[in-house]
Amino acid sequence: MTQAAEALDEKHNALAQDLLIRASHYLRPDELRAMQNAVRMAQFVFGDAVRRSGETFFEHSIAVAEIVLEYNLDPETLTAAVLHDVVQYADVTVAQVRENFGAGVAGLVDGVTMLSSLPEKTREEKQAENLRKLILATSSDVRVMLLRLSDRLHNMRTVHRLPPERQTAMARETMEIYAPIAGRLGMSKMRAELEDLAFKVPDPDAFESIEAKLSETRAGQQRRLDDIRQQLLVELRRHGIKVDNNAITSRQKHVYSLHEKMQRNKYQEADLWRIYDRLGIRVIVPSVPDCYQVLGVVHSLWKAVPDEFDDYISRPRPTGYRSLHTAVQYNPEDSRDIVEIQIRTPDMHEEAEYGIAAHWRYKEGAQRDVEFENKVAWLRQLLELGAELQDAEEFVDAMKTDVFADRVYVFTPARGYHRPAGGKHAYRFRVPHSHRDRPPLPGRAGQREDRQPGLQAPDRRQG
Repeated sequence: MTQAAEALDEKHNALAQDLLIRASHYLRPDELRAMQNAVRMAQFVFGDAVRRSGETFFEHSIAVAEIVLEYNLDPETLTAAVLHDVVQYADVTVAQVRENFGAGVAGLVDGVTMLSSLPEKTREEKQAENLRKLILATSSDVRVMLLRLSDRLHNMRTVHRLPPERQTAMARETMEIYAPIAGRLGMSKMRAELEDLAFKVPDPDAFESIEAKLSETRAGQQRRLDDIRQQLLVELRRHGIKVDNNAITSRQKHVYSLHEKMQRNKYQEADLWRIYDRLGIRVIVPSVPDCYQVLGVVHSLWKAVPDEFDDYISRPRPTGYRSLHTAVQYNPEDSRDIVEIQIRTPDMHEEAEYGIAAHWRYKEGAQRDVEFENKVAWLRQLLELGAELQDAEEFVDAMKTDVFADRVYVFTPARGYHRPAGGKHAYRFRVPHSHRDRPPLPGRAGQREDRQPGLQAPDRRQG
């Protein structure tokens, strides 16, 4: 064995050991043994094979498992994460996975395995067919999508190592398909990172500009948030509301969401600091009545910003998200000093952070949530749609329409962008005189003129 091979082997062993140590914190001994066997299989069948991103297949498998581990998902999902590429890229069959790890793990691995040989189809058709297969597999076991999202997240973390054309194709697909699906499944943390990574590829200057502005004042803003947090903690305890030091946390909005907000009419002439929920405080209290009591305390401490209160507890979002949102002016001398405060219970917080994955978090002996079927009802509808539409690209188009049902798209010759629908905002459209009286092309009314046929298929090795 060469010195380079020995170094790589040591690196692989260290990665595997770190993963197993973290998994041992909540897996039973028999579950941990299955994980160890999965790691050994992946390490053996992949060896030193390298992906186009420059890392080995084994490193990628461990990285995806690490993402799954962050969600404390069940043992089958964690084991499948380690093995998710062995059927497609190694000499392993689904039957062998089933024999060694059980039907549950084999079904998940099969579900995330993309179609390997469709020689008669174009790359766009292959991608549409793969996506169709993924949605159909997910409709019977949503963990397939959790694995696919984790796989895509790691691919986007390493996308900068790929050729520019592949970066663009993957970023587009991530923004159009995977990030919205993560949002639809309530996985806000996952969606935020996918959006930031996808946004950075086609528009690095805009990304860096916003990131630089945030970095300039990050330390000062954090001090302000800490002051607000401490003041609120004291006041809540004075009112007899049970909160500990970890019940109030602070956050700053991610880059892409700030970019989107800055495109809205009411922020067009304003700078970054005018966005009300750029800075946020989150309060977690034991019960729903406590949430409303905290709201009263917050409004007694600081001046509420008009039209910036939302009650998502009594009127949850379509994703099932529940929380109280309010924006307050915490500095009476400066109307720009605005902070958003979110108030929720622990169960609401888990749902908000993990979305549908919260129903698969490892809880020994626990039953699945009775509301689980409602959370994936839209996937059931897509399954029915898939049975009706035989053409894969039609199916993908229909899926995109469903996932983006809450958005209105506006496209210009220079760029395309979206705005939230729902009647909250009005928009002005300026149409050149030369286009005002032009009749629509036959059969193309309402279609995007700049749309490419089908999806840009990502490289199979980068997925």
